[in-house]
Amino acid sequence: MAADSGGGPAAHGQVRRRRVLYVAGYDPASPKKYHRLWTEHAARQGALTGACYEIGELEALDEISSGWRILAEHPGGERVEIDYLFLHWFDLVRAVWPKDGPGLYLRTLRSFLDYHRLGIMARARAEAPVIEVASSMPALVGSAYLLLLALLTAVLCGAGGVIAHRLGAPWFVGALPPLLIWLGAVPLWGVVDRRLPVGWLARGMIGVTDAGRGEIPAFAERARLFAGKIAEAAREPGWDEVLVVAHSMGGQQACRALGRALIEDPDLGRDRPVALLTLGSLLPFYSLSASADADYRREMAALAAAAHIPWVDVTGPGDAGCAAAIHPLAGLDHHAPADRPLRFSPRFHAVLEDERYRALKRQPLEMHFQYIRSNDRAGGYDFFQLTAGPEPLAQAARHLGLPDQEPLPA
Repeated sequence: MAADSGGGPAAHGQVRRRRVLYVAGYDPASPKKYHRLWTEHAARQGALTGACYEIGELEALDEISSGWRILAEHPGGERVEIDYLFLHWFDLVRAVWPKDGPGLYLRTLRSFLDYHRLGIMARARAEAPVIEVASSMPALVGSAYLLLLALLTAVLCGAGGVIAHRLGAPWFVGALPPLLIWLGAVPLWGVVDRRLPVGWLARGMIGVTDAGRGEIPAFAERARLFAGKIAEAAREPGWDEVLVVAHSMGGQQACRALGRALIEDPDLGRDRPVALLTLGSLLPFYSLSASADADYRREMAALAAAAHIPWVDVTGPGDAGCAAAIHPLAGLDHHAPADRPLRFSPRFHAVLEDERYRALKRQPLEMHFQYIRSNDRAGGYDFFQLTAGPEPLAQAARHLGLPDQEPLPA
């Protein structure tokens, strides 16, 4: 999946050939899920905008990447070829993915306390109250669930003991059977979690704090390998733009990878355009958690200082799974320009039908994935125009009319 040497920067800033390096979030799902999402939702978005997306088969490339080709034809006659590289860290996520059970609750409590100790909750309270509420829900709902289960068990044990005593049997004959309720604690939790989906929020918090604490060194090692992929793409002739795209917790992996590539080659992106798009990221939460990670802070400093590399950050104030209005470089000692990164709100309420938007507000995980899905209305935020359109990233974001996050929509 390499570009031919006949490309090069397109005239008048038009992108004809683009390499995308995509880093998914803290998700154990394989590239098949994301290839399917692209295939299904590109067709739906194209029906709104008049763009036509021809998407190739998913190919396994090496141990840390898969990919597919995309040919995008736009209503204005522009034709864009995209080499879409999906960078793997889902295997690492699978290895540490918390399973349902007592361990999940205990780790949730630890992460909840860490969020308070590290100042994440205070920052969220001041700048993104919805995130404070969302980050409190896993610990509160889990604790309430266990408390109600304990109270129910205690009541039934007491009633069983009284009945057994009145029947002339030892009290424990009636008191012990209700304890079997706890054998169903995990399956019952699954029912609760489906109605109040807090399990994925808990796992995200655990992923942020465990990685920030240095307990998952494999994440940093994989980011170093990603840096090599970015540098390799930037050296290849033929691309009008090399675009690094990251969703959710993939933001920390992509940003530190690009920062590492810049440390190793400060001129990266000067001869061939390199850009960064972060969607629904948790960067400030990770930065506040990883205060002792000197490598991460050097990598982020290099990225913050690389003004020649456009960086667009899109987060929705109503997205409970991201850092919302908090600046992506919060928690770092940086000297980036005031407009780095360019920050936008997707304003999902403006590109979705009212009924669908209300449904997404009740399904926070679905809202969190809306960044990489199709809309109901043309205009405004468009993932496919940003990643497969004929304009370079920063220009495309401005032309889509994305509103800056200052001030935030109500």
